[in-house]
Parts: sequence; C-alpha cells; structure tokens
Amino acid sequence: MQELGFRFGGSAVEAGFERQLDFEFDVIAVGDVAAQLAEVALGSGLVLSGFLAPTSRRSKRIRLHVTEYATYSGA
Repeated sequence: MQELGFRFGGSAVEAGFERQLDFEFDVIAVGDVAAQLAEVALGSGLVLSGFLAPTSRRSKRIRLHVTEYATYSGA
C-alpha cells in the first residue's frame, strides 16, 4: 500500500471561461499499482484512474484510490 500526495497544475474551461487550477490531493494505491508507482520518478506527469472514497468511514474528506495509471509527457 502506498499513500501519496499529488499536485495538479493546469486549467479547465467552466461556463465558457478558462479557470486556472493549482491544488494538492491525497492518493492511495494497493497491490501491483502501489509497487509500480513507487518506481515512478518524483515530478513525473501521470494520468490517474480510479475512484473517490472517504479516507475512513466517518470522514468527510475524500482521496483518490488509484486502480491504474499512465505516464504523461505533457507534449
């Protein structure tokens, strides 16, 4: 199991206006995906897939549970 912190920086279009985004979020990965993510170089671009779930049963905070990922060059 790997508990990780990620940072996103970019933009999105909302209601016809470009919005700049810059935030951090928590991620958890288990099994083979966790082992593979442990080998990825810090600062690498990634596309993450998975599901959102609370950090615990009573928590209102969520984190992304990564089930698969791909590297992203940004080019």
